[in-house]
Amino acid sequence: MTLKDIERETLLLTETGCSYRNLLAQSCHSSQVYPAHKIEFGSIEAIKQCVIAGLGISALPTMVVEEDLRENRLVELNWKSDIPPIFTRVAWHKDKWLSPPLQSFIELTKTTLKNTSNE
Repeated sequence: MTLKDIERETLLLTETGCSYRNLLAQSCHSSQVYPAHKIEFGSIEAIKQCVIAGLGISALPTMVVEEDLRENRLVELNWKSDIPPIFTRVAWHKDKWLSPPLQSFIELTKTTLKNTSNE
């Protein structure tokens, strides 16, 4: 599947300003690909449920669709893309007080990423 193939599909998009939506839009523009039907959502879960219902296709981060792919609710398309990978960073001021929930979030993130990188 190439970028040109999505012109005939309903493209389900995240809200304006989302980093991976911007990359997809830039890639479409540079390839002169203009999907005929686009629907914008404020919720990734809403996009996933619409894709599961067969209402269109979407480009979403792997981490938000992993379980749905494993459970065969979604299918990953074999798509050749020039869009670079996106990395997320978590940063905090070393001398600033961190609330217990924020500390827990940071520890959970570290543990999850450590386990993911070992797979």
